[in-house]
Amino acid sequence: MQEILQMAANVSLYAAHLLCEDATVMQQIMPGTDNGVEQLWEPNREHVRRLLISLTRDLDLAEDLMQETYLDARSGLAGYRGGDARAWLAAIARNAFYAYARRQSVRMEIPGEVDESAHSRSRNGSTEHLNAIALRQAISELTSTVRMPLLMKHYGGFTYEEIGQRLGCPTGTARRRVWDAVRKLRKALEVGEEATAVECRNVRGTRLLDYLYGGLPDKQSREIGAHLEQCADCREDARALRELIAGMDHLEGDDRCIRIVDLDAAGPSTEYSWWSVTNSFGETAKINWCTCNKDCCVDAYLLQGREVPIRVLPCSDSQYWYEGTLARPVEPGGRVDSFMVLRSTGEDGRAQKQPDGTWRYRYGTTPNSARDWAFVMVMRLPRGAEVISAEPEPSEVRSKGATTLIWRSLLASFHREPRPWQFECVVDYRLDAGATKEEKPQPACDRSQFVWAPEVAFEIADLPWTGAGERAHDLFVRADDMPCEYYRVWFKLGLALYDGGYYDQALVAFGRVGMPDMGVFLIYPFAARVWQGHICDLLGRRKEALAHYQEALDLRPGEGTMRHDQYDMTVNRSWAEERLKTPFERK
Repeated sequence: MQEILQMAANVSLYAAHLLCEDATVMQQIMPGTDNGVEQLWEPNREHVRRLLISLTRDLDLAEDLMQETYLDARSGLAGYRGGDARAWLAAIARNAFYAYARRQSVRMEIPGEVDESAHSRSRNGSTEHLNAIALRQAISELTSTVRMPLLMKHYGGFTYEEIGQRLGCPTGTARRRVWDAVRKLRKALEVGEEATAVECRNVRGTRLLDYLYGGLPDKQSREIGAHLEQCADCREDARALRELIAGMDHLEGDDRCIRIVDLDAAGPSTEYSWWSVTNSFGETAKINWCTCNKDCCVDAYLLQGREVPIRVLPCSDSQYWYEGTLARPVEPGGRVDSFMVLRSTGEDGRAQKQPDGTWRYRYGTTPNSARDWAFVMVMRLPRGAEVISAEPEPSEVRSKGATTLIWRSLLASFHREPRPWQFECVVDYRLDAGATKEEKPQPACDRSQFVWAPEVAFEIADLPWTGAGERAHDLFVRADDMPCEYYRVWFKLGLALYDGGYYDQALVAFGRVGMPDMGVFLIYPFAARVWQGHICDLLGRRKEALAHYQEALDLRPGEGTMRHDQYDMTVNRSWAEERLKTPFERK
């Protein structure tokens, strides 16, 4: 089913009707609705809508499936036995989406395929047996000449012509490079053998690949389908290719981000963001996190397609940290999927009216990723808007109902040079006089949907790094019962107390720095114990200091580093090892 979901996401992303006006769809449904359904539907309607948007990546399709969900709920009301109405409606919505996906699933179907069980028992006969880490390694080892076209084709949705234009090569060359990449992956992973019979020459190579991607004209697709029904060798070749495609869907060589920004005529915007990220931390992922600016209102945050309890923690003076526990832990090499709905509440997230009466919208994002990532940006302008200019030039412009601009990019990690790892765009447009509306009051953020850290935690996070010792001491008294799981907050408080000369209290604060759920954040308890050693050295308690340094090293922090620019210090393993020999002195 995961293959179907991914396929439907790709189909819907590049379908001709991507977005539509955010209307009250249910008002268009036939009158005479059963009051029992209405009582269940209205309080949960927006939840169902967001769930369907998260599955489809397509506002227009989500609206259509909402109608199906509503009608299915009405016809199945007799089977509702009470309980969680939201969960009941969500199950109906998912079934509506899966039914749609099955109707659209061309790419993963092979004519004449009947014995899946025998195939799944073969060495590499299913994506479950494709080693995810090996696949990722094989993709990373491709030369850039063939790797880039493959990633653009598979993850960016580019045509061969678009790939050729962007890479400065003929369309035929772009096609051959994609196929060369696929052949190299098959060889590296030992995924099947290419059919070689002379009579199969019109089915081999890129034609078969395009057939599985659903990129051939109907006549050619039918011809290949008819051949596959008759030819066992080509059918096996198609299975191998399908396996590789499905494996790449499960484990992309890079991160993927899709964002749809829906602009209101009065300026505010709503952003729908999807992230699909590889777990490359070398350990099972049990939590997922992201950061958001404080001037954004988070209306929804789903992990793995479902709502889970989300904790909101301090991050910085301008951002909050959102953290949720995954319903299904993700092993190394697996994928973590998240979906977020944000509304602009500040000036940066909205379109601005210019002195000449036109409108301008700026958007920028930075992946902050150590890996390459595929990025799709979709911007729907208000209904009736006319584009004046767009920089950079969009990959595609659609004008059904409302004008939609689409950019597809493959952004490099921040380790690569040159550094195309930021996306920025500026769009100027004009609105008809009748399209301009009075700005409606925006609903307040629903803080109750998340679990917020104690207020004192946010006050601690807002402390300056230096010169706030007395304030830190007051907060230390109030934070006495704050759980150790807020390890970043306790660490910040410990540093503020140290800076103010409250050494005994700083020792306690650093001692409350708990162990994180993922080892990637082990640097916090490691550095906290190093600072306990520092403080004990300053207090002349060398024996205790040595014990703290050794405790820090026993945590095995690896190559983690904690920088303290205010003191011109970098704390890491070698720093702690040096302190075993030389006591710490405050400069």
